[in-house]
Amino acid sequence: MDKAYILLGSNIQPRAGYLSQAREQIALSQHIISISSIYESEAWGMENADPFLNQVLAISPQLHASDLLRSLKAIEAKLQRARDPKVSAYQSRTIDCDILLFGSQIISTADLTIPHPLFHLRKFALIPLAEILPRGWQHPSSGLSITQLLHLCPDAGWVRKHEISK
Repeated sequence: MDKAYILLGSNIQPRAGYLSQAREQIALSQHIISISSIYESEAWGMENADPFLNQVLAISPQLHASDLLRSLKAIEAKLQRARDPKVSAYQSRTIDCDILLFGSQIISTADLTIPHPLFHLRKFALIPLAEILPRGWQHPSSGLSITQLLHLCPDAGWVRKHEISK
């Protein structure tokens, strides 16, 4: 089966601890193939929020994409991610687990869109993803390479490798 790529993010302390706990929880049901470095970035779409730590995991999915999404949402709940529907989708969080890619599949349901509909607009997703994607990868719908996506990315925010690796 193809690889799936999951973006992890946290901007509530202990940020690196939440990334680690999420990786451990994912590893209980999924085979993790590779892990990007950890990157720190300013909070995208949020004002006056603490910076995020982000990391991308490549997994050999043991579940269908919709089941993987449910599993990731359960991990978020276990790690006490708060969701306030009265507030913008862009909120500080203990952990965020997003499916960026699921092989070369294109999925569009009420609950799930793959490829993730905004990852090509976010350097904090593209940079760690570029670190672990195989050579010659092309976006399933646009056909663009990761290098082309990074070049076209309109995100002007800063992203830097965090001193704590993997």
